[in-house]
Amino acid sequence: MARAQIQILAVVNSASYQAGIPEPGSLATIFCTGLTGVAGIVSPDTLTPLPLELAGVRVTVNFGAAPLLAVADLGAGVQQINFQVPPERLLAQLSTIRVTQHGSSGKADSVDYPGVGGFFSDVEGNAAAIHLADSSAVTPQNPARAGELIAAYGTGLGSTYPPKPIGFPAPAKPIFQGVMDFTEPNTSYNLDMPARQLSFESNIIHVSFAGIANGFAGVDEIVFELPVGLSSGSHTLRLAAGVIACSPPPFAQACNFQSKAISNGVNIQVQ
Repeated sequence: MARAQIQILAVVNSASYQAGIPEPGSLATIFCTGLTGVAGIVSPDTLTPLPLELAGVRVTVNFGAAPLLAVADLGAGVQQINFQVPPERLLAQLSTIRVTQHGSSGKADSVDYPGVGGFFSDVEGNAAAIHLADSSAVTPQNPARAGELIAAYGTGLGSTYPPKPIGFPAPAKPIFQGVMDFTEPNTSYNLDMPARQLSFESNIIHVSFAGIANGFAGVDEIVFELPVGLSSGSHTLRLAAGVIACSPPPFAQACNFQSKAISNGVNIQVQ
């Protein structure tokens, strides 16, 4: 039996770096030590399909092989592995992650789900987002405008129907749509139910679509309408997962959204 020489330091959502492993088809990252022969960033030659071994490295989630996107040497003896979560993630509430390479191995037990997905951003915290009208990037030099539709990108933002393709980029058809369980601005509720909420600070945002970004492996997309009347400047976009909770009779009061998990915050520049 190979001696465990690889040490897993952390398993996180690839977009937000929040601890845990997201739902199948999403992207996760392992930080570890003990890999050998990795110089710079090692990427696969093809995305169709993604390889199950890269630079001699293999990753399993509950014994299911994970497609790999990259293996990188970060310096100071630390390595990074980016992978797509296989369907075996669903076999247990807590997952066992194992990394093997050239007879060495290491594992992390009882890896939990972060509770909510995360958004991609640049080094300055600006969201990976586009203007839906022309697909140009939302940047401080090309800000969003009140009332327009914006698409922001992340991973682990929820299951879809059909299920997220694993090991392949998502095709344009069929449309892989997630559950539309988002709260709506200026709307009251009278029913207990699971829900999510997209917001700029205290401003609840109307969501038009949640699903997979076609042409990418493991990347999710949320399309939302920028609120009218939002002040100009940088606003922080966040996704919260929780419940709409109501008081039981005879107490008659409005039902409220109660957050149980919150994503990382990313900046959207507004004109």
